[in-house]
Amino acid sequence: MKREHFKSVTRKGRKLSVLLIALAVSAVGFSTKTHAAIEQRNDYLISGSFYNNYVIMGNGSAFYSAGSNSNGKLGAGLSVNQSKVPVEGIGTDFVMVRAGLTHTVMLKDDGTIWSFGYSSHGELGTGNKIDTEREPYLNTYIDNVKEIGAGGYFTLALKNDGTVWSYGENNFGQLGNGSTIESVKPVKVSNLSNITRIDAGEGSGGALDKNGNLWVWGQNASGLLGQGDTVNRLTPVLYPATKVKDFSIGEDGINVLTEDGIVYTSGLNTYGELGIGKTPKTKQLTPAIVNINDVIQVSRGETHSLVLKKDGTVWSWGVNSYGPVGDGTTVNAMYPVQVLDSNSQPLQDIVVVNADGRSSVAVNSAGVVYSWGRNTNGQLGIDSTIDQKLAIETLFPNIFD
Repeated sequence: MKREHFKSVTRKGRKLSVLLIALAVSAVGFSTKTHAAIEQRNDYLISGSFYNNYVIMGNGSAFYSAGSNSNGKLGAGLSVNQSKVPVEGIGTDFVMVRAGLTHTVMLKDDGTIWSFGYSSHGELGTGNKIDTEREPYLNTYIDNVKEIGAGGYFTLALKNDGTVWSYGENNFGQLGNGSTIESVKPVKVSNLSNITRIDAGEGSGGALDKNGNLWVWGQNASGLLGQGDTVNRLTPVLYPATKVKDFSIGEDGINVLTEDGIVYTSGLNTYGELGIGKTPKTKQLTPAIVNINDVIQVSRGETHSLVLKKDGTVWSWGVNSYGPVGDGTTVNAMYPVQVLDSNSQPLQDIVVVNADGRSSVAVNSAGVVYSWGRNTNGQLGIDSTIDQKLAIETLFPNIFD
């Protein structure tokens, strides 16, 4: 198969970190720019992993990343080990980015998928089980895609016809096709139709249909699927919440936002990371309500969560070893606390948030990118490897320029 890559484009850019942030030129909701059949949302423009963060310019002119470059995770074709400042990746016209543990997936405005990083189970879409790509690589096995998801070692794709496809690791049934056999090429997730959005956790997948029903599958040792047990699901099952508006899956937990403004959660709660306080058992097997209101977006990282409220403030909870909660401490937050800026004042005027491995990212209405939390690889994009306990302005460019 012919291997297609973007040619490197030299562009005089500002410093940026490994957070691929593709943000639209609007507040939370849809962008004013339409790419083919893709209705671009602000949350499409930012993503991160345990090692990196990524951002996409709102006009699709470029993307940037910061952090580790092991196996080409910067997507810039560089030979450096890491970058503490944002570097420009190779290629343009991207409208969405999602990062897995060792691979990153990007969606172009023509509905094609491009990936880079390391593949150990076929998650890059190259047709090979083990592969490394240091520049965005075209997946020739699938097209007409309007949304993507990147799990631990697998990838999800939502096509324009409302069907969901998957490829990569499948030991927990995360491909959702009724088996545990991994696939280097896309396979159809069973029994799904009229899907409007998707998300992937480390070993679990989720899909929201047009009627507000949330379907989940894959790893369930933590009980995150909300079924009242810890049995893995090889095909999608209905999550017990109705009129779902937004959802986000992490390593061992899930956040679900309904049209009524209720935030549900389920999964592992060893340290109170679900935001509902300590519970008698360490696993919440059915949905519990987080005591917070006026939420318009939810995002789940590895063991912490972020939510964006209508007033533009950001709230967080969970494991806080590296400071990803953003309250100025490293004390675990068992209930929602407000994220503070570098002056210890409430972070305000935010339009989108992203919780990743052990760090967090937020963008304000002017396109300024903030980050905080774990920074071992320089993934915060602040020209440092020092962890941050407060939201700090990064060296990523203004994504609305």
